[in-house]
Amino acid sequence: MKKSFVFITILSLLFSLIGCSNDSAPLTGSIKVSVNDSASRTITSAVSPKAVKYMVEGTAPDGSPVSFELSESTPSWTNAEAAPGNWSFTATAYNADGKAIGDGSSSATVVPGQSTSASIEVHEYSGMGRITVNLTGITSDRDSYTSTIYKMTAGNMTVVASGEFDTTGIVSFTLPNGFYALVLSCDNASINMPAAEAVRIMKDDNLSVSYSFCDQSGVEVVISNGIKPCPEMSVTLSRESIHVGEEVTATVSITPGTYKYVWYVNHVMIESVNENSANITFADEGVYKITCIAYDAETGVVWSQVATVNVIIPLMNTVSFYSGNRLIETRECPSSSTQSFPSIELGNGFTLKGWKAEGSDTLILDDSFSLPYSETEYKYYAYIDTELLTIVDTGAVYGTYYLENNSRITEIFIPDSIRGKEVTSIGYRAFNSLLSLTGITIPDSVTSIGEYAFGGCSNLASINIPDAVTSIGRHAFHGCYNLASINIPDAVTSIGDGAFQDCSSLTSIIIPDSVTSIGGWAFDGCSSLISINIPNFVTSIGYATFDDCSSLTSITIPASVTSIGEWAFADCSSLTSITIPASVTSIRQGAFYGCSSLTSINIKQNQQTTSLTGAPWGAPSSTEVNWQGEL
Repeated sequence: MKKSFVFITILSLLFSLIGCSNDSAPLTGSIKVSVNDSASRTITSAVSPKAVKYMVEGTAPDGSPVSFELSESTPSWTNAEAAPGNWSFTATAYNADGKAIGDGSSSATVVPGQSTSASIEVHEYSGMGRITVNLTGITSDRDSYTSTIYKMTAGNMTVVASGEFDTTGIVSFTLPNGFYALVLSCDNASINMPAAEAVRIMKDDNLSVSYSFCDQSGVEVVISNGIKPCPEMSVTLSRESIHVGEEVTATVSITPGTYKYVWYVNHVMIESVNENSANITFADEGVYKITCIAYDAETGVVWSQVATVNVIIPLMNTVSFYSGNRLIETRECPSSSTQSFPSIELGNGFTLKGWKAEGSDTLILDDSFSLPYSETEYKYYAYIDTELLTIVDTGAVYGTYYLENNSRITEIFIPDSIRGKEVTSIGYRAFNSLLSLTGITIPDSVTSIGEYAFGGCSNLASINIPDAVTSIGRHAFHGCYNLASINIPDAVTSIGDGAFQDCSSLTSIIIPDSVTSIGGWAFDGCSSLISINIPNFVTSIGYATFDDCSSLTSITIPASVTSIGEWAFADCSSLTSITIPASVTSIRQGAFYGCSSLTSINIKQNQQTTSLTGAPWGAPSSTEVNWQGEL
């Protein structure tokens, strides 16, 4: 049995001695009384063991009385000027009905300037309680019914009381307070008896347990006074429905403690099991109750809980597996069983992505499936890469709805044609946010990569862009955090806004001279990018194009560039110097904001550069702006 504790902590008031002489030592201390009620129970009875308040009576060192009440809402009592000397306290615990159920006492000595603690341990009152067992509906005196009371003694369950029912159907027991197990049995094995019950008896308790027959086919249990299973204990089964001859594992979960266990199937004890789990095989079909009674070996506390298993005679099913129209395998499988899918060879670079049952659009991504309890023939069809893709009249490929939020897809193979149509582009958001995607094969027929095509594919580490691609759309690879390298083919002429934004693992990239346009935010947040070349035909560096490229140490701006946009190189904290060609006629606000290591901006002068104003364009005030050459 768990105990209720009232902790009385005596804390002497600690005075600061800094600047005080010895003759100014404190003359009083501080005493604090607090409650920590850890009482709990598994089954209620006529006398509730839950303490809701504590009446504390005490005596001060001068003999004067002290009294106060503690509860959950008033958990502590403090005297900040407690007189030195011995304090004594007695606490009485009361339940919600106002009945005293336990007490305890302690004392402590308050010493000025020191901290002292003590505690009161409240014990349950010892005494006798009564339990009455009622059995109604007995129609024959040919059967003998017995009620037996068990108690944990020295780590073993022993019989402490037993009584046989006559036609009056009443047996009573007077027992000391504590935890017990109640078992009803009959000498007629054909009568289905109820499972064992755990009960608790308090001092002055009057507990009543009633059993009644239901149409002579079993026993119905009705328990008064709130007897119920412990909410902190449960019994789970490995399977709730099994076949005859199969094994089920019953496992108990319970509040930590030192326990021994007894398992029952219906009312029959499994003698060989004394563990927190039991493996049980059933020879006949039917519905069985599996009961576990747990005994705390130290306190004698008893818990119980029940789980139900349905034992059935299996039906057989024919299961066939196909790849297209090709039969791969046929099996005879029992109903209510779990089956694994067969492995198949597809060839041509295709990958098996899952299975679909005949007549269902649901894609099964697991390696196994469960058959229901029915006698039916089942067919499953292999589902491969190309069925994850769709194509429109323009030749753009898209992922089907099977790909949406699919965390199992790691690789995708795109063929050069789908259902007879050539694949020429990767469509808008075609493979967006496939979080587990690590690789993708793009055919040589593709000429463009659309907006957000691979955005949010955070595990994509590398990708090969075909030589025929001419444009990379807005945010095409935005948020591909693990993308460490990428090739941009010579045919590409434009890189869209945010195309490689937040590709934080990208260390270097070579942009071919064919590129004439780089959009805003194109490399924003590429924090691992060390160097980058800007092609000779690019005319402008857009808004925040290289913002937050914190590892970028150098960059060359070609003579074709005429304008540098707002925040173009903002927060490039490793950039130490930059040279602006004479072709640049416009540098917008904040272009070098946050470039904390930038020491010099070198500007090639000619007639055009005389229009440049606003230096140093957000760079630190210590940055030197050097105008090189003569007008």
